[in-house]
Amino acid sequence: MNTLLLYGTVNLLTRLLPRRACYAVARRASGLAYRYNRAVRNALAANLRVVLDGRGTAWSESEIEQLV
Repeated sequence: MNTLLLYGTVNLLTRLLPRRACYAVARRASGLAYRYNRAVRNALAANLRVVLDGRGTAWSESEIEQLV
């Protein structure tokens, strides 16, 4: 989807809908985006590996996948 169109649509919705409804829409949209965007999940897993490895504990791939 065109980024400008998406931004304009979200901007319009936030002006028209009450704040509580905006949060509900945002929660649902972020959940769908997370579910269908494998690149985002892979990036999140990579970031978690860096953070968790820096804490001095060993985390298996399956444990990291459960966190993601």
